[in-house]
Amino acid sequence: LDDPTPEVCSRAALALGKLGERHAGPALVEAASRADPGLHQASIMALGELDSGLGVLSAALRAGDPSERVRAAVALGETRDVEAIPPLTDALLDAAAAVRVCAREALEKIRESPVF
Repeated sequence: LDDPTPEVCSRAALALGKLGERHAGPALVEAASRADPGLHQASIMALGELDSGLGVLSAALRAGDPSERVRAAVALGETRDVEAIPPLTDALLDAAAAVRVCAREALEKIRESPVF
């Protein structure tokens, strides 16, 4: 995640999520806060796949442009974590219809998980 080439960092973040590398959670949280939009987006998606970074994902759901809020909603659904229910419920009132739809779908994914 520290390569000088932004594309390499973004692909590495996505790969860490796909591979389920849980020990990469702290590095992905840090990468999600960097200025590079591609790395930020990739890190958010990877955190969703790792079921970690709930605070970062929740913050992304409340801020940024609609496409970033959509990615955050999708990632929160991937966590299947009941702690994601409050921010996703708030997102049901988002100004952007796409965010509301993704928040609803994420809540359904959590509801269908074995936790319930």
